[in-house]
Amino acid sequence: MLITRIGQRDVVTSACRQALDLGLRPGMATAHARALVPDLDVRDAEPDKDRAFLDQLALHAVARWTPSACVAAPDALWLDLTGTTHLFGGEARFCRRLLAFLRRLGFTATVAIAGTPGAAHALARYSGEAVTILPEGLETQAIADLPLSALRLTSEALTAAGRFGLERIADLYPMPRGPLAKRLGIHTVERLDQARGSLAEPITPVIPFEAPLAERQLLEPIGTAESISQVIADLVDDLVGVLQARGLGLRTAILTCLVVDGGEQRIGIGTARATRDAKHLKRMLGMRIERIDPGLGIEAMSLAAPRVEALAPQALDSGFGEEGRAPDLAPLVDQLGGRVGEQALFRLGAVESDVPERGFCRLDPL
Repeated sequence: MLITRIGQRDVVTSACRQALDLGLRPGMATAHARALVPDLDVRDAEPDKDRAFLDQLALHAVARWTPSACVAAPDALWLDLTGTTHLFGGEARFCRRLLAFLRRLGFTATVAIAGTPGAAHALARYSGEAVTILPEGLETQAIADLPLSALRLTSEALTAAGRFGLERIADLYPMPRGPLAKRLGIHTVERLDQARGSLAEPITPVIPFEAPLAERQLLEPIGTAESISQVIADLVDDLVGVLQARGLGLRTAILTCLVVDGGEQRIGIGTARATRDAKHLKRMLGMRIERIDPGLGIEAMSLAAPRVEALAPQALDSGFGEEGRAPDLAPLVDQLGGRVGEQALFRLGAVESDVPERGFCRLDPL
């Protein structure tokens, strides 16, 4: 069972199947849950890590299952399956493969396919079936008997609906839109129309990160340090142009050399801060040329930046002696790290301790 702190009390956020069978429910106070089941295995929820995993799962879905996927926080994904399920043998077979994949990851999941995101969400969570495949156009009938919470309404709207005796989605169908919006809010009307398909609900798909890349196919194999250095300089110039166009700065670069016999030689560099300083990058890579074994010759080279950060344009030094500006030590740290190793560079910081010998810690160079 996972719990989180809300106000002055701990609240259950999720529970396993065994806990649910024992009567424990999300939203229940942890003290109440412990009173019902004393020997609970209770752990703190980690929503940030959960979201990061969902983001990775959505990216995997875009790469393997569908061209468009979106995280439906806190614990679901939306997949746009338009024109894709036939590649997996149909919708039913796709759902089986998807559930099998999630089981291998250790998750129990439910899947629903419907014509609208709202209906798919409602059926996946409240139909009680592991797999629900709804023909398009039947959303209104399919969700009629589900509780109002299936529409993703706010807690205020659900409380107001309870006061008016509204429990099922079908209870909202005969109500005029004006009085419904006045009683439960315009958001309720929008959610109802989205689930039934009368109002579009676009999803914002995740976009896989494409690492900035520069490549060179060589006319003839090369093997001397001078020729390799020249190609590296060209690759750096190309990569810096890509980074500048995308507003990014490099933190890690990987140089890959394809040797004639089919082997690969790789060297990498890291920077203390995001940069696209071509001169500095050429110097850093040049310090590692001796680690490249060209063998019978190198026939292709590429330079990729798998780790980048946003980097806004920077003002140039005016040349009038700006004494208040601190010198940029990042290039020095990078070069020293390239010579003696990144682990050898650090700063000392003070920490609270009753033991003087433990009153400090290692910090990053910058």
